[in-house]
Amino acid sequence: MKKILYLVLFSILVSSCGPGRYTRMEQYPAMYQEHPGTILIMSPINNTQHPDAGDILYSSLAHPLVDAGYYVVSPFIVGDAFTGVNGYKSEDYIEGGLKVFNQKYGADAVLFTVIEYWFKYGAGISTKIRYVLRSAHTGEILFDRTNSMTHDLSITTGFGSNLGLLIDVAGTVVNTFATDYVYAARASNMYVFKDLPRGKYSPEYMKDQEAPARKNNQNAIHFR
Repeated sequence: MKKILYLVLFSILVSSCGPGRYTRMEQYPAMYQEHPGTILIMSPINNTQHPDAGDILYSSLAHPLVDAGYYVVSPFIVGDAFTGVNGYKSEDYIEGGLKVFNQKYGADAVLFTVIEYWFKYGAGISTKIRYVLRSAHTGEILFDRTNSMTHDLSITTGFGSNLGLLIDVAGTVVNTFATDYVYAARASNMYVFKDLPRGKYSPEYMKDQEAPARKNNQNAIHFR
């Protein structure tokens, strides 16, 4: 029964959240006009009751951007600039001027993330995160996507006995405390940036204009 439910949910996901008729050029024209090469990642704006959500998300944002062909300003370089009373606060810049980040760090674009919810339930996590990439030169929004994702993180042994059920429960508990939140953050990031136009350090740079793109607002179900 569980497998049937997963199949139904997957079918709904494919039909409602697939690439559709959009191309990357149609969805992200400003990315091809500005050609950002270097991205600076701001600290996430955490609107949830989960105090560690921001740090967990921040630690996982660079990887998919690098994979997409962008140079990411190292958090170790800008880390001190985001702390303290006079540090750069994401809330102050998400709609403000960004030229200071180009002048100080050579950034062409600045990535903001807003965590709207980060909710743990049973063996899963539900997240809603907005990703906004703005030009450090003009302030224009280059990429803007809100992703609502349900992560099923349960572990199944495949045993039908009571012992198998006990192993499943124990495995899920251990897995939850060890990696669940990091896994959920990485899954959301990879899903969101999958159709981001490729940067100048990618072999697909300026060759992906006709590649399929997703809608800006997404609802997704992710299974381990």
